[in-house]
Amino acid sequence: MVDRLTHVLLGLTFALLGVLVGLGGIGLLAAALYQVLAGMVPPAAAAAILGVLALILMAILFLLARAFTAPRKPAKPSSAGGDDIGTLLALFRDLQPTLRKHAPAVAGGAFAAGVVLGISPRARKALWDLITKTK
Repeated sequence: MVDRLTHVLLGLTFALLGVLVGLGGIGLLAAALYQVLAGMVPPAAAAAILGVLALILMAILFLLARAFTAPRKPAKPSSAGGDDIGTLLALFRDLQPTLRKHAPAVAGGAFAAGVVLGISPRARKALWDLITKTK
């Protein structure tokens, strides 16, 4: 949990740093580079060159931010819940034809359950207690 939070905060830091660099320092450098390019090429071409360079720099900073927010390694499955996953998959395979046959009713039931759980704190607590109850 702390490791994931660290990755998210590092990614946010790099994203904000990218915004600061993009708006502040790059703006000043772009103005200076525009002055140099405007003497060599027409002003519209100078602006286009600067726009492409700014987009490339922002893409690099965006990719850097994504690299730091990506998880380092896949989560290891819990040894205690290994049997539950197989059981749930088998149950889902058995129920899949029935669920597809009655898709509107299933969707309506899921919607109704979502509304009830969204409105009622007691229903959320009861569901949470049911889920976290140990064997």
